[in-house]
Amino acid sequence: MSESELRQRARRAISQNEKNDRKDAILFAADELLREQNIPAFTMDVLSTRLDIARATLYRYFTTKEEILLALWEQKSTRWVDSLLESLNKEMSDEEFLSCFYEESFRDPLYLQLRSLLETVIILNVSDDVLAASRSRTLRRISALSDHCSKCLSINENEGLHLIVALGALILGGLQVQSNPIRDTETMTVQVARQKSAQSLDVLFFRNAKFILEGIRRAR
Repeated sequence: MSESELRQRARRAISQNEKNDRKDAILFAADELLREQNIPAFTMDVLSTRLDIARATLYRYFTTKEEILLALWEQKSTRWVDSLLESLNKEMSDEEFLSCFYEESFRDPLYLQLRSLLETVIILNVSDDVLAASRSRTLRRISALSDHCSKCLSINENEGLHLIVALGALILGGLQVQSNPIRDTETMTVQVARQKSAQSLDVLFFRNAKFILEGIRRAR
């Protein structure tokens, strides 16, 4: 989408379809900005400048920047679920399933960045109505995914839900360790610690993910 097309879609909104187009244009611009700068630097002022629209116009659609981040995370979460639903199948081994889950989670780096801020930053600055609607949509998506996972792994849907939540937490925890490695001042520099964490993230995931899946099956 060109800059002129982006601005035109963001400015004009009369019908409901056009309003939806405007929201999409705003989220598209937000996505671009977040790939160019870090999330803390993202503001409504910067976004309105990118779209060449007044801040007041932007606030008609999203009342806070966190509301935009929430909508953007929802968009990416939907794509993540859709990709997994398309990729996962009953013929997969446990290892292939976990590999697919891991790879799809990292396909869009912004997905995990936004997910890591969801509970601690984003939901604290959106209205109750917006949050409730978002959680309802998210639950429907995750329910569809847990049902699909249960069929692929021969577990029940509730176990599939627990697995998805646990694997997601495992990835986020690994990323947190990677970004803030423990420093052993006697044997390791911070730079070396970061490199070690990056190299071990996938090892950490697959080792513990197997234990989680085995534990779910044993707990029946």
